Amino acid sequence: MPTAQSVMLAIHCKKTETVDIKTPLLTYIRATYSDREADDAADDLERVQALRAEVALAQSGTQPSARETLIKYYRYLCAIETRFPISKEKGTAQVSFAWFDAFRPSRRVAQHNMHYEKACVLFNLAALASQQGLQSDRTSSDGLTQACKLFQEACGSFQLLREVESGKTETPRPLDISAECVGLLEKLMLTQAQALDARTSAALPEALQRELAEIEAIGGTNHLKGILAEIGELRREVDDDLLAAQASLDADARADAEARAQHGDKWRAQAAASAAKPYWDRISQYRLPC
Repeated sequence: MPTAQSVMLAIHCKKTETVDIKTPLLTYIRATYSDREADDAADDLERVQALRAEVALAQSGTQPSARETLIKYYRYLCAIETRFPISKEKGTAQVSFAWFDAFRPSRRVAQHNMHYEKACVLFNLAALASQQGLQSDRTSSDGLTQACKLFQEACGSFQLLREVESGKTETPRPLDISAECVGLLEKLMLTQAQALDARTSAALPEALQRELAEIEAIGGTNHLKGILAEIGELRREVDDDLLAAQASLDADARADAEARAQHGDKWRAQAAASAAKPYWDRISQYRLPC
């Protein structure tokens, strides 16, 4: 049964209808420039038209390269926006973009507005990222990291929609691309990314998980506790021997100082570590071979 911590939400994509972009743009080019320039632009506009058809089919996070298609199309729209005025007004490219509300699929809204098209594309880009985040294997460390990244990308797309495109669409605008709704979705995606980030930080690295599996294979944690207990006992013995060796050296130093005070230059010290030698020999037993 899913727990409160494991439940994540994804957003459905907006659906759209077939839109004829090529013909209105060619008409505008012929009217504004010349037939020759319209003919030169025909192949490029055909590619845009084909890409728009792919965007209409990019509705699921399981589709390969669906997000890449949306990103490419959004870049095309940004380029078209700087070259062609699109509106209902005479003398402009009269392209009508039709989309359905993601939360009320029966509601169709069409606008002669490039920002409306861009807003809808950004909405679907964020929705696809959220779907892919939900589909990620969040039981593994790598899956958690991937899902966190995807929810962050969904948050970023919703933020761009809210800050740049939503306010430039015509009113009344659909609920799903309104600033209020998109702001809520943005916060939802950010919250889910932060929740996964916390779980990722708490998860054990893959290498450590493998080491723990190896420990289980040789006897489990009880065996490991026994080894640690032996190491602890050896550590105490070494510490005791070090303290005894230091005390012996201190005693040798005091005896040497007293002899020098009594005999002056005639005094010749014996081997300084003679008394501590047994302790050093014991300590050397604990050294690992190089």
